[in-house]
Amino acid sequence: MRSVRSYSYNCGKRRCIYSPSDAVYIGAITALQQKLESVSDRFSCGDLIFEDDDPLSKAVVQKKNLTCETRIERGYYNHRERALKLRALCVHCGEHGPTGTFLLDQNELEARCLTGGYKCFPICVECLDEGKKVVKNGSTKNAIKAREEKERLIARNRNS
Repeated sequence: MRSVRSYSYNCGKRRCIYSPSDAVYIGAITALQQKLESVSDRFSCGDLIFEDDDPLSKAVVQKKNLTCETRIERGYYNHRERALKLRALCVHCGEHGPTGTFLLDQNELEARCLTGGYKCFPICVECLDEGKKVVKNGSTKNAIKAREEKERLIARNRNS
């Protein structure tokens, strides 16, 4: 599975456009670029790039159920095997900024005892303050990290 990143015109969030394989991706990338340019890059969450009867609709796929309120897709985020490293974004609003003061990465989330031992997607301070939840990136819990977070949280509460 190969994915390309594009921006939603309405909300500015990065969105993924998928292709089933590298070979299909290579064959369709020029047509995809031309299509996005033909609409002045006014691609929006949930829009069809190619109509269902267009042969390219089988080569280039986007999720139609996305809205501007939908969080950033898992496919956007860096994978350890990916050579191209992308800037970290808030999973909810898609904004980026300095880590620690604006964007909370894994280390910051662990320091604030917010991960429960899970790997998590970055979240900005503003979304966290609005009550949006930290989003887990995977289902494997690190019991040692969870226990360390719990102990730090208990120690903080005692000192408060």
